[in-house]
Amino acid sequence: MPDERVLILNPRAGAVSGPEMAEAVAKAASERLALRVLVTEGPGDARRFGRTARRSGAREVMVGGGDGTVSEVAQ
Repeated sequence: MPDERVLILNPRAGAVSGPEMAEAVAKAASERLALRVLVTEGPGDARRFGRTARRSGAREVMVGGGDGTVSEVAQ
């Protein structure tokens, strides 16, 4: 993951309304950027994805979801 951009998506949260939207966002973003897309499936996934990205030296970590998803990634 060094120098990689990571997008963490929560398909059940505010900014991303449903799995179909998450897939569409992921596809569009990855076509325009060298981007790794990680989709959460349950509590704690966003936190784990964020920690792994930071520890691996990700260049950027972006979050698509609500306040709870952003908070998890920030921890």
